[in-house]
Amino acid sequence: MMAAVTAVTVLSAVGLIVAVAAAAAFILRRIAQSALKAACNDQERSFVFDTWYGQLTPVTFLSRSVALQAEDIEALARATDDALALIPSGKRRACDVKRLEALQRKLDDAIDEVGAAFVRLNYLSPKDAVMDNLEKLGAASKWPEFQKRVRKEMPDVDEETQRNIAAVRMLMSLTCVKTGGEALWMLTNSHRTYEDFWLRRLRIQSVGIKGIADRIQVRRWEDRLLVETELRGFVFGGELTAVTQYHCCTVVPRFVEDPDGTLQKVLDFFGHHVRARLLSSFSACVVDFAFLQGGGMCVIELNPFGPQTGALLFDWQRDALILAGWWPRPVFRYVTTDTGGHGLPLKQILGKLDALVQ
Repeated sequence: MMAAVTAVTVLSAVGLIVAVAAAAAFILRRIAQSALKAACNDQERSFVFDTWYGQLTPVTFLSRSVALQAEDIEALARATDDALALIPSGKRRACDVKRLEALQRKLDDAIDEVGAAFVRLNYLSPKDAVMDNLEKLGAASKWPEFQKRVRKEMPDVDEETQRNIAAVRMLMSLTCVKTGGEALWMLTNSHRTYEDFWLRRLRIQSVGIKGIADRIQVRRWEDRLLVETELRGFVFGGELTAVTQYHCCTVVPRFVEDPDGTLQKVLDFFGHHVRARLLSSFSACVVDFAFLQGGGMCVIELNPFGPQTGALLFDWQRDALILAGWWPRPVFRYVTTDTGGHGLPLKQILGKLDALVQ
């Protein structure tokens, strides 16, 4: 009888401990979520490129910034609306034509300074324009060549991973522009920039609220960049708290083979080359890094800290304790053959690429 009572008492005690631990974890997570929200609310939501580029110039791409006036935005919005229509009208207002021609000249000047480039609208990339225009951009002739290069570079990697990495590299290569006209085409054929930016800005302007400075970033194309190795780092309180693989659609061999070494290289690069440059202005932000062919790393860009920036293999709510740095050490998440990735979109693109070649 005493043994039974003792067992019940022990079980009750264990249950109480578990309940207390769960409650404590819940409270800590809510506190961390509040801290993350406060950091998000304190910063400039647009994360205008010019506010951080000067501080990180030595560790990122040579870039130029082209300012947009309200009239430029309206002309671009109408051009995008027409480009994405099922039946484009092909007609433009005379004022829009003049605005777009002037903007194209500015972009040409910027590209003359930096060379071949990729473009951003504030912190938004028009990369989806590539996905919808593979044939137009010559993917059929480029796809076999990219596969051949990756097979030669990674002979011991399985075929699926080789194809995935080749696709990621080729798709990103198609975002490279060499003229102002190509840059404008990329921006005005993107659903992402249109839906996430143009309409919102037009609504703000229509009610007479002055928005923040909007700019097109023209950033030098870096041939040494190993696209598939792009990483997203979360900085909170001036410290790198978490790192995630950026292209979650494929396994990246170097991450799987040496995750601890990969994380340490990122931490070293951040500590030696990035942290001190950021602290004066950004104690909380999201930094995208990548490895370079031949060694070394670079910063691709900075993004706002908060849900408006994708957390990829993390979750802003569920992983608040990790992102806020309340974990024993920074956490690195990457895709493995066991966990799988977000592969459906890439599989669909692979199907399109194979169909183009046939």
